[in-house]
Amino acid sequence: MFDSVPFALLITEGVHDVNALIRILTIKGYRELQSANEVPGSLSVLIPRHYPLGKERQLNRIVPHPAFLEKDGSYLVISNANGESRLGSNLSYLIELLRDEERESLQCIAIVADTDTYTVETRQSEIMDQIRSSMEPVPTINMASPQSGELIYNNQNIPLYMFLFPNNREQGTLETVLLLGADAKYPDLLREATKYIDFAKVSYPDRLTQSAPQKATVGVISNVLRPGAANHISIRHDEWFTEESIRTIPYHTDLSSFLDMLCAAVGTVSEACAADNIVSQSVQ
Repeated sequence: MFDSVPFALLITEGVHDVNALIRILTIKGYRELQSANEVPGSLSVLIPRHYPLGKERQLNRIVPHPAFLEKDGSYLVISNANGESRLGSNLSYLIELLRDEERESLQCIAIVADTDTYTVETRQSEIMDQIRSSMEPVPTINMASPQSGELIYNNQNIPLYMFLFPNNREQGTLETVLLLGADAKYPDLLREATKYIDFAKVSYPDRLTQSAPQKATVGVISNVLRPGAANHISIRHDEWFTEESIRTIPYHTDLSSFLDMLCAAVGTVSEACAADNIVSQSVQ
């Protein structure tokens, strides 16, 4: 039997979101675990051991393993849902892997996704419908605000948080947030990349619609910073987010504050557990 540790579960649309969150969390002092041997036994059930993965068992899907981050005995587990339509099913899949005692150590759930061209209310409602249709028994979801509420599942009340890019109020995507960081750290690259994408939109108007120009602009800058590497490598390791930006740049500060709220929720429990252990050891 493993000792359970307090943790939060974050579900994201894709690998870019995962790496953006890891970038900010490492700035805040979290450490990403690099080996399965470092993952607490109670959380190791979340490491994929089979292929194909998930209820759909799709052969054309990669097997994304969650990222595990730790600070002062508290843990964050960040999962890539592999698409906006799979947020609910990914959450359901991971929740079902947890035994009762491990689920009791789950301090909160967070959903991180794009608002895109929808209103925050419409996007949030769609995500809640996904969760209800994916989980059995069907959970009750009560949102007190666009950012926070609770999920009642198997008689357990779990705090539920949502962050919809760019700031839980406006339409946009992760790239909306990234490009503000680029404007601060790589203004020359942003200027020339924007010119290039504006040129490309004339030649390929059907390819560069809605949020695609922003995504393409991030891709151009990423390929200069990390030639030949995937965009998420640059997002994690380059200065799209910095210690200064998460204190001063709009959207960056919103995301940073949201993560601070999650970290506080898990960290408070972790500190209490540590105190209980000290008392227990002194009694022995």
